[in-house]
Amino acid sequence: MIERGGSVVLGGAFVVLFGLALWLPTLSAVYGLAFAAAVVALPLVLWATTRHPLGPLAGALVFFGFISRNKAGIQPEEIAFALYYLGFLSHWFVTRALVYKERIVRGGLDLVLVGFLLYVTASVGLTIVFGGKLSGAMSEWVNFSMFAFYFPIREAVERYDIGRWVIAAIVIYLGVFAGLRNVLLLQTMFSGADHSRAITGGRIPMNEMILLVAALGSVTAIGYARSHIQRLALVPVLGLTVGALILSQTRAYYVDLAIGVFLLLLLLPPGKRSRAFWTGTLTLIAMVGGAYIAFGEALLVLQYGLLNRVVSLATATQVDISLLNRFIETDAVWAEILRNPIAGYGLGVDFTFYDAIFKGNWTKPYAHNGFLSLWFKFGVFGLLAVLLIWGRGIVHGWRVARARVEDLSPFGLWAMCCLISLIPSHASAATFSNLDTVLTFTLLLGVAAGCVGRLSNEIAKPAPGPVEPGVV
Repeated sequence: MIERGGSVVLGGAFVVLFGLALWLPTLSAVYGLAFAAAVVALPLVLWATTRHPLGPLAGALVFFGFISRNKAGIQPEEIAFALYYLGFLSHWFVTRALVYKERIVRGGLDLVLVGFLLYVTASVGLTIVFGGKLSGAMSEWVNFSMFAFYFPIREAVERYDIGRWVIAAIVIYLGVFAGLRNVLLLQTMFSGADHSRAITGGRIPMNEMILLVAALGSVTAIGYARSHIQRLALVPVLGLTVGALILSQTRAYYVDLAIGVFLLLLLLPPGKRSRAFWTGTLTLIAMVGGAYIAFGEALLVLQYGLLNRVVSLATATQVDISLLNRFIETDAVWAEILRNPIAGYGLGVDFTFYDAIFKGNWTKPYAHNGFLSLWFKFGVFGLLAVLLIWGRGIVHGWRVARARVEDLSPFGLWAMCCLISLIPSHASAATFSNLDTVLTFTLLLGVAAGCVGRLSNEIAKPAPGPVEPGVV
């Protein structure tokens, strides 16, 4: 049966690839060349990702770094990533459940997460009932399907000695990649600016959660680093991720960063706390020098805009039209929730509110409040499911951090502080409506759960993974 199923999959893949080869060149010569390059590179990628059982997972997360940015329309690389990650997840769940007969759902948290994913998929029925767009529903489903990565990430951390280090390295890679890209985009924007307002208001609001998690991971790693060389190697990572996060000018993440750093400095052991504090302080000084090299005299003008964003935190609820506009948006989505608080409206369903900035009605499927967006789409049970998963992740992180196991505690402390610090931004941003934020959130949950598994000796020692080298 498995052999027959594999033949069907390969045949279907051939048909899809052949269709893409005919269709993409008609859209653009660039698309055709990109597809040809991808076909040539695919065997090399498959070979590289099958040398170790963690290869396919690492490949998916590394690939994600290349598509985690805001760009209008569906890009060829996004299609390639969708095919890869869906194939990886399908293979992972089928082999664990049917071939290796392993228990995937092992507790209440896993059951809640699986139930939530099933309800997200079933809510397409609500989409049809309430007149939503199926294309929008599919796009949102892809975002929420990132929660499924929780299970392979947990296994990677729990089963393999290097698993947590691989995930941590990928988080650093994602943060550095996003930071460099955002800084370069901002530099390009400033080089074409023809007046100072374009500089003071210039911002790249993209991948803030990845930058935040990587920055807090760097602070944690600096505290636990065993040598000056290790700490020095982390200084540019910390400076780049914090700098790019500041340049995004997203005030909610300023609050997140402050809370995360405060918690880390509060909970790190005294000696490690001192190292993290002084290294972080020197990093901030070096970051300013690096910013001057990157932006030159434009930095002096940019500082005014950054200072204005920070100072405006105190008066945002009174004079900031953007934030006041979100209050209007919140009232509108809350009124819709009250009409259907139990089941929700499903994926791809819109609501309308009066936009005070553009002075007209705006119809869209998400609100700048992650909690209300969940309630609007999936009802009260969907909201409670995510809150329960979130809270359990914080508890897992605390258990690992409190255990004071040198090779595990840093990961638990990092995951816990990140999950707590993300609460403010979820209350003022559409965090569950973006691919990168859902996957970053899932990474933290998987790391915390995997570390708890190792701590509890559910797997006494790393065993050979069920995915043998050479098997995709």
